[in-house]
Amino acid sequence: MELNSQDLEKIADVTLDFYNQHAQDFWEGTRDHDVSQNITAILQHIKGERPFTVLDFGCGPHLTLAVATPTAAAE
Repeated sequence: MELNSQDLEKIADVTLDFYNQHAQDFWEGTRDHDVSQNITAILQHIKGERPFTVLDFGCGPHLTLAVATPTAAAE
């Protein structure tokens, strides 16, 4: 399926509207989330010499990476 620029603009508008309408609820629900299990899951799969370089291209508030960076450096 090929999308034209109007289709893409509509998709972007709908997506951004949804994010903007739910941003505060998402923040409230995730800001105190314990990401330690996520960090453990990430670090156990990284092989090689430290320090590591991690490209975070995921979704969300990036809490895992924000907490994992000093944790990974300390281990």
